[in-house]
Amino acid sequence: MGELRNLIRSKIVSAVDIKEETIVIPEWDNVEIVIRGMNGKQRALLMNKAVDAKKGTVSFSSIYPDACVFCCYTTEGEQVFEPGDVEMLEGKSAAVIERIASKALEISGLTNQAEEEIEKN
Repeated sequence: MGELRNLIRSKIVSAVDIKEETIVIPEWDNVEIVIRGMNGKQRALLMNKAVDAKKGTVSFSSIYPDACVFCCYTTEGEQVFEPGDVEMLEGKSAAVIERIASKALEISGLTNQAEEEIEKN
């Protein structure tokens, strides 16, 4: 039984299960950015920051910039933004940030349906 368990665990550990998609941002001089889906820890951080448990509300004001920080990479695999870049990203075009973040949320499994479930809770 332990052998089967080890085989399954080995397959899970070696699986490349985080999606990526390259997009071009014309507003930023046609820069290419690789959007990489969030891992479980990043997704939890994003959702914990968005939910105000005391008020029972969800704040979407930081989700888009944070998604950009977590999910934007160069074509060589280096993370583009750092956590300190959130304020700078908030000052960029809302349309561009929304386009990037929407793609990041989509490939991370955070669809509109997931957002609606969060709001209900």
